[in-house]
Amino acid sequence: MVSLMSAVAKDAEVNLFPRFALVEWWSVEDGMSPADLIDPTDSSKLHMSEWTTQCVTTALDRAIGDAVGRVPGTPPSVV
Repeated sequence: MVSLMSAVAKDAEVNLFPRFALVEWWSVEDGMSPADLIDPTDSSKLHMSEWTTQCVTTALDRAIGDAVGRVPGTPPSVV
């Protein structure tokens, strides 16, 4: 699925935020378990936790800021 989305984004000449790679990094490199990343109240285990959502949002904010520039005086986001 990741490869398919990447190919579609490339063909459409649009940016694609690598959310899967980010979450995979946390899991593999930072040693976070899926239980740390998934909403504990979601019985389907398909939805991210509030913490994970906030971290992804912060990373997306940083990526957008890096791409378009920052408002003077605002610090870069930190994940």
